[in-house]
Amino acid sequence: LVDARGVHPARSEQFANLLDSLRASAYAGKPAKGAASVLGHFEGLHKFIEVDEVGPVYATQHRSAVALFEAACIEEFFHGADAAAGNTPFRHARGIEGLGGEVIEVSATSPNHINAMDMEQGYGDGENPVVLKSEFLLSLCEQLMGSRQLSAKEKSIIDRCTAQCYHGYIRGGYQGSVPTLRDFHAELLRQPEPEARDVALAIELFTEGSLNTFAKPTNVDTNSRILCYDIRDLGRQLLPVGMLVVLDSIFNRIIRNRQQGRNTWIYIDEIYLLFQHEYSANFLFTLWKRVRKYRACCTGITQNVD
Repeated sequence: LVDARGVHPARSEQFANLLDSLRASAYAGKPAKGAASVLGHFEGLHKFIEVDEVGPVYATQHRSAVALFEAACIEEFFHGADAAAGNTPFRHARGIEGLGGEVIEVSATSPNHINAMDMEQGYGDGENPVVLKSEFLLSLCEQLMGSRQLSAKEKSIIDRCTAQCYHGYIRGGYQGSVPTLRDFHAELLRQPEPEARDVALAIELFTEGSLNTFAKPTNVDTNSRILCYDIRDLGRQLLPVGMLVVLDSIFNRIIRNRQQGRNTWIYIDEIYLLFQHEYSANFLFTLWKRVRKYRACCTGITQNVD
């Protein structure tokens, strides 16, 4: 019922029928699970989405962006594709849960953890997967170390430690325990160069300290057809890192879906936040181009089009 331009004019009658069905289920004696909460989000959708026959829809009102995202999730749900949403605020949670989706709240104090070093088989798409993961960890370490740029020696050490961390896991056919940032930190400390200890000290807060939410094994269900990462409470220090880790986690899900012959739709709300940090912007740029080969499509949502 929804495409990149919003509600397609030829499908408006179908969408109206969908709303009628939701209303009937929500107010019936035995409502379908989640029908009432979903209905509350989609009433009045036509009034807030502008359909342009030539170009895309620009959400000129706050509610139109919300409606576009949520209606797209419903459309993909009924057409068998999977949806992953990044940086999605609380206002979407009820609609996602109403469709049986999973909302993953990630913060420094949350019991939910996403392993920054998760790696699905096929991560490299025929190439050496360690090369791609090394690029990701280089971006992550640069972000963790603040404004200082990594030296050539430090980059070489990080690349070497990445390969050593994944050596046993890849040789074992991607079975067993996936390495974590704690393993990466320990590997840095085993290196003889003083630069390795400098990098280890710089990232210690995020591996052994109070901001170690991405240094532990993943303990959340990432198999739901609609998956929402809520990172609004990460805080200033963790937010840029969280954006990188969530995008990489979504990429792992895309790989899994492609192996199963499934399509994936990615919706990134408040996408302008990703462009405020160099490393997350670069990773997003790479991801956006790469996922097209993996039966996936990205959509960014923002009111800040400047």
